[in-house]
Amino acid sequence: MDKEIFKKKINTNVLVDGQGYCFDIPNIKTNNIKNYKLKVISENADLKNNVTLFRNKETKEVTLYLKNSRGLFSIKNLVIILYIIVFLVISFYINKKGDKLKINSFLLLMLVYILSILFIYPPLENPDEPSHMHSSYNLSQNLFKADETTEIVVPDSVDCLNYSKIQYLDRVTNFEAVAYCLEQSDSNKTVNHLFGSSNKVTYSVLGHTPQAISIGLADQVSDSPLFIFYFAKLGNFVLAFVILYFAIKMAPKGKNILLFVGVLPMFVQQITSLSYDALLNSLALLYTAYIIKIYNQKEKIMMRDIIIPTIFLLVSITVKVVYVPLAVLLLFIPQDKFRNFKQYLGFMACIVGLVLVGNYIIRDVLFVAESVVDVRFDNQLNYLLKSPFDIVSIGINTLVRNSVFYLRGIVGYFGWFRFCLSDFTVMSCFMMLGILAISEKEVIKFSNKSSKIDYKKIIVVISILLSIGAIFLSMYLFWSTYKLEYVDGVQGRYFIPLIPIIVVLLSPKINKIKFNQVNLYSFINILLLQYVIYAITFFY
Repeated sequence: MDKEIFKKKINTNVLVDGQGYCFDIPNIKTNNIKNYKLKVISENADLKNNVTLFRNKETKEVTLYLKNSRGLFSIKNLVIILYIIVFLVISFYINKKGDKLKINSFLLLMLVYILSILFIYPPLENPDEPSHMHSSYNLSQNLFKADETTEIVVPDSVDCLNYSKIQYLDRVTNFEAVAYCLEQSDSNKTVNHLFGSSNKVTYSVLGHTPQAISIGLADQVSDSPLFIFYFAKLGNFVLAFVILYFAIKMAPKGKNILLFVGVLPMFVQQITSLSYDALLNSLALLYTAYIIKIYNQKEKIMMRDIIIPTIFLLVSITVKVVYVPLAVLLLFIPQDKFRNFKQYLGFMACIVGLVLVGNYIIRDVLFVAESVVDVRFDNQLNYLLKSPFDIVSIGINTLVRNSVFYLRGIVGYFGWFRFCLSDFTVMSCFMMLGILAISEKEVIKFSNKSSKIDYKKIIVVISILLSIGAIFLSMYLFWSTYKLEYVDGVQGRYFIPLIPIIVVLLSPKINKIKFNQVNLYSFINILLLQYVIYAITFFY
């Protein structure tokens, strides 16, 4: 049994914010410090009576923070209870409607949770959101000159948006600061940086366009930093959600797969943020839906059937070029879908030409992309070329070190990687993806000919692996330190655009199981409730 050697009561009401309170603890043997335990009990704590025990001297980051104790009927708990009631109502409705509840109607029902996430997250609490805000603001004011300047005009009180202290506290502890940030700013100021970020808008222009338009509109009617920020997020979300809605509606097969990927908590986090991932991920689903439609339609292919998905792909690769290999799905459309071989060749040439010319116009004409090739890139590339066998060990080390991190990041590793869903929930989501895959009969059929080996499908799988490899290679060349033994900087969310295609390719030629639609709806209802509660309890 532990022996108590010292006990002290402290009234935190008399302490001064930001100042330490020191006291001596007698009878401590410093050479055996690991054998001691520190126990802190907060009695009757409230918003004015709480304590931070330790901070890093250099970064001031909280090491141990004793949170406020709140009663059962605190505002936060009442909000959580309200969401539980909403969950029960939705559950009742799902079971009452059964299989008659259409997928798109269910998706609209999930807006209760998805829109909540948009407003629950404090400003800047999504990865790289300060950078996305600066780029979007820049584009809204400088348009075609946004690749040349970083100077923008913002409300004088714009710094108030960081009231949750990102990567420091990541908590909303002062609601007076929120109210202040909602107020109109008295004046404007010209800045080159927002929250330490100074990004010129180049190849990411299309990914930041919805946010830029929203900021431009909000800026005309208000100088409230908080209003402008959330209006930009809302504009970004509306476009992404509409794309998601029509992707599910359009697909003749694989609707459940598209729905489930579209409501994965990580997908939801990104489409409710300022990130260009909102457009990128939703377009990935729409591109997949269009591919499914083309491969399953009985009518002969028209020019629009080729141009529309090619444009979706073009927008995606101008934001992140690593997804270029997905074009293989267009190039492998069965020849019997065309009127003749000449039309087939013409359409294939059209795809290649549109991707190359469109990419050139956006990257090198309208917005000149700055070269990101620097000394680090040259050194890393020379190292890999001189030591090609090290690539294998780097790959193995990366997977051993970060595989679990990537899996969590695909489903739900939130904010600045500060909180995540349980591993049980993560694995349940992957199991659900597998069940959905085998419950669909051959969503994409590359050929009508019966063959033991589907070479086109094999090449598509290789193209997806090339995309995955390109993600790792780019992060090793541009982000990882010189000769690092693993790839640094890769996040699970980078693979989300590939997930729908991967799951669709797993669909067998014969249905393996019969899936109950109500089970899927109930699973998603539980999943999103869990995400909302996690977000509330973490940020507030």
